[in-house]
Amino acid sequence: MVANKGTGEAGLWVLGEGDNEITKSPKVIKKSLARLKAKRGFVVLLHKGYQSGNTIIVGFDEKYLYIDKPLDWPGLSSKIRMVFKDEAKVWNHFTIKVVGVSKDTLKTIFPTKLFRLQRRANFRLNVLCGSRAGFSRNGDAYRNAEIINISAGGVLLSLDHKGPIIGDHSDDLIQDITMKIVAGVDETSQDKLLTVAKGRVVREVFDQENRRLLLGIEFFVNAKEEKALLKYIRHRELDILRKGIAE
Repeated sequence: MVANKGTGEAGLWVLGEGDNEITKSPKVIKKSLARLKAKRGFVVLLHKGYQSGNTIIVGFDEKYLYIDKPLDWPGLSSKIRMVFKDEAKVWNHFTIKVVGVSKDTLKTIFPTKLFRLQRRANFRLNVLCGSRAGFSRNGDAYRNAEIINISAGGVLLSLDHKGPIIGDHSDDLIQDITMKIVAGVDETSQDKLLTVAKGRVVREVFDQENRRLLLGIEFFVNAKEEKALLKYIRHRELDILRKGIAE
């Protein structure tokens, strides 16, 4: 892990594996829980094979956390994950163990670690090998580009292309962006096909080591395209948050 530089709350976070930042600060954890309780912020409980609807924190002390029990609570006794979005709309989660269940409340061990997924405006999702994209520009078609990652705002592609596509030209617009994203073995969905009618190339770099052209593309989306992208990204965010939870 690499510690974040700086002072204050920012200095209490360290970089973990993947896209997580982690803090063990009791002060930060209590502040996060207090905000959720005071504002009745929604949390979701995850376990392999189970996802609750929105519920709330009803209280906590130095040792325990108390959560309003979901109506469909299946009586799991192993660890669960409680996920929520903070004030910056970034996914956070605790991994906690349920130690008591009453008629309307779950009692868990007080969390010792808080995980924060990312602090970007748009969550960037790495995709599996085999995910491919295509687009057109000024009548030329570019196909079989490798998708490196995707967000609701754009996509990073790798192409087997020797020279620049945009270069010094001011016209950086592209059309007919199609993306086929391979589903993982832990996903219930099939390969996902997403389309965006318009976009523009915002970054173009030639990777000398791999002899590949890297293109950063910004989407210009309509309401329908944005809805489809956000639905897919949010679904995969929750898949990522579920990882590491015991059966």
